[in-house]
Amino acid sequence: MSRAPGLASCPACGGLSPRARATCVHCDARLGGRAGRAGRLAGGLARALGRTALAGGALVTLMACYGMSARHMSTAHCIDNDVDGVCADRDCDDRDASVYPGAEDPDGDGVDQDCDGADGARDPAAMAVPGGSEPAPDPLAP
Repeated sequence: MSRAPGLASCPACGGLSPRARATCVHCDARLGGRAGRAGRLAGGLARALGRTALAGGALVTLMACYGMSARHMSTAHCIDNDVDGVCADRDCDDRDASVYPGAEDPDGDGVDQDCDGADGARDPAAMAVPGGSEPAPDPLAP
């Protein structure tokens, strides 16, 4: 900050006063001497703390705008709104963290927790094969 000739900066309010005055014309604080130096140090500390607080507020705002909150975790390839570890494009209900492919699915509760299209766990070997035929035998079975 450049100083105007013949003017002194007030340590309390930062206003400019003529150097010949002993007190600030704006706030009546003492100009110059030890009190002036202490005021300048306190003012510098206050400005540094203000800048830090402003930077912290800006960081929190950016985190909220760009999806860094716990409710809506996102990565480069996945959005997971219910934070159950399964991307929204594979999760059959991305609003409920207890519903995702591979979840335990108790039978008879009326909810398809494992996203297989039916309530309760199904045995993959007993699933219907397209065309109505029996499941193909396992070629590795004895």
